[in-house]
Amino acid sequence: MAAKRTGLIALLIVLLILLASFGYIKGTYNQLVALDEGV
Repeated sequence: MAAKRTGLIALLIVLLILLASFGYIKGTYNQLVALDEGV
């Protein structure tokens, strides 16, 4: 039971890291597009 809970917490942490990475990449991409368009 405890091992299952630990695995679930680890999975949540991985999901949070993926979401944070995706948001960072998306923000950087938007900045590059804005620079490319000369805004």
